[in-house]
Amino acid sequence: MLDAIAGPDSSDSLALRAPWTSGRLRLLRDDALVGARLGLVDVHVPRTQMTAESLRVFDRAVTDLRAAGAIVESCAPTVTRVTYRDLFNEAALARGDVAPNATASAPTANALRRYFEGQGLDARAAVERGLAAYRAFYDVLPTTMVEMAPLTVQPYEYDASGSSFARSRESVVAQLAETFRAQRLDAMIYPTMPFSSPRASDAWPDVRTALGFGNWLGLPEVSVPSGLGADGVPVGNISFVGLPGHDARLLALGHAYEKQSRRFVAPPAIRP
Repeated sequence: MLDAIAGPDSSDSLALRAPWTSGRLRLLRDDALVGARLGLVDVHVPRTQMTAESLRVFDRAVTDLRAAGAIVESCAPTVTRVTYRDLFNEAALARGDVAPNATASAPTANALRRYFEGQGLDARAAVERGLAAYRAFYDVLPTTMVEMAPLTVQPYEYDASGSSFARSRESVVAQLAETFRAQRLDAMIYPTMPFSSPRASDAWPDVRTALGFGNWLGLPEVSVPSGLGADGVPVGNISFVGLPGHDARLLALGHAYEKQSRRFVAPPAIRP
């Protein structure tokens, strides 16, 4: 699957152009964690908000990693879940650029139009017909086609706030990469969700995760089951997070953790 999706997308002029060698995951080693250096950022583990069970499962996952041969060490990068938005703005200010905007309407509108054009369809009609549904998912879009139409024809490569966001991301990722180099890290780890899986009928826990941090920076991340709670539902999961282009390495580490820890428990078969 990674071979199928890796590499630059010819339809997206903003896609990274890093080369990709196919077949790197044909054989996944169960001992990939041996000697791997993993950074643990304290602020990415909200211990004061986590339940005793969530903490126990996460701390056990760290113990599992060390038992599998990984070196888990404290890490204090300048780029964290708490600082990344300010760093984006500071980078833009230093450039004399407009403020970066991760939720600008115009790039999403233009991307929708390009998609339908690529399918050989009447793009305006397709966007208009589905606008309510698209807006329900991409809530950054305007509510009416009168507002939407002019945005669809603005090439997203030239959207000022979106371009500023991309330039800031490059700058901030470079800062994080420096931490990786200084500590010779293969990946960072944190609880994917620092709480047990909520029931569909329950309110979503008001506990901040590091997922938005990874999304803004475009970091690859793989989440692996780390155990079940007393009620039989997953607790937390552990994420392996790296720099752009490190996807294969993260998948290998996640595979090794799953094989060595044996914390994944398949759900009981559901019979009709």
